Amino acid sequence: MELLVIIIVKKIINWHIICRTYWQDRIAISLNWRKKMTKSKTVKKTKSQTVKKTKSQNWEQALDANSLKTYIQEIDKISILTKDEEDRLAKSMSEGSLDARNNLIAANLRFVVSIAKHYINKGVPFLDLINEGNMGLILACDKFDYRKGYRFISYAVWWIRQYIAKAFAEQVGLIRLPMNRALQHFKIKTLINETDFAQQGETLSHSEIANKLDMKENEVDAIMRATRKYVSIDAPINNDKSDKKTIFLEDVLLDTKSKLPEEEMLDKHLKDSINDTLKTLSEKEQIIINYRFGLNGMEALSLSEIGNKFNVTKERIRQIEKRAIKKLKQPFISQNLKAFMAA
Repeated sequence: MELLVIIIVKKIINWHIICRTYWQDRIAISLNWRKKMTKSKTVKKTKSQTVKKTKSQNWEQALDANSLKTYIQEIDKISILTKDEEDRLAKSMSEGSLDARNNLIAANLRFVVSIAKHYINKGVPFLDLINEGNMGLILACDKFDYRKGYRFISYAVWWIRQYIAKAFAEQVGLIRLPMNRALQHFKIKTLINETDFAQQGETLSHSEIANKLDMKENEVDAIMRATRKYVSIDAPINNDKSDKKTIFLEDVLLDTKSKLPEEEMLDKHLKDSINDTLKTLSEKEQIIINYRFGLNGMEALSLSEIGNKFNVTKERIRQIEKRAIKKLKQPFISQNLKAFMAA
């Protein structure tokens, strides 16, 4: 029996790939025929190819938008599981139930979309990010051990991000980049998007980027040359004038200004994971780390300010902080937060 997730993907996402291939074949045949029949009419042929290419691109973009919108609507109909429901499904899955496996995967597809949204505008089509993230979700489902006590998505988010990172390595440029280079490109694009210079219509120089990211300028040059342009979230994704309504990627992603339930749940899992990790520290170490980094609703304070609260010197607070961080860096402790670390 096929996976529910594969059925959904075949019906919605893979369908647009099949249609796209069919349409591109038709265009290619048409253009080849024109090339043979109108060799002497170079100018007209070029214009015809341009028109055909533009129409094909507009058709593909509209199809992508419709497929994505339908896909999101479908997975939103699936309820988010409680911890008990997850455990029951995972237990049944460990006993060989394919239905339980299907249901566990399907109920978490929305989380893949939420995670993939953070990687928009970085050089990989959004549908490709979702497809790769879904592969990570499936692998996480096969590896998940419910007996360890944590939520499935807390475990799966690491695999989802790993597969999205793989998509960057394979697609981020016209020249295939190693994964570490693809992730460096992601950091460069993030910096460009977030900088004040970009907001003012200016651009950071490669030298400035290198300094801010602790990279060599020639590395930045090489990565930028190898990567292609990307589309802004507020750019229209169907430019055909025959369309009555312009579709924007932001429209397809529902309301990007407010948090969705799955995003709030991811935030809650992160907070719970941080608190579980801090429990490995002494009470004083926990309080100092909370104050130092502004965790759990506390205001971030300087070493001196924390020292005043405990009536000790800032150097003493520094020593306690250093000791606490050293504990948190131990692999058996830090692995609890590994899944939430951005790729």
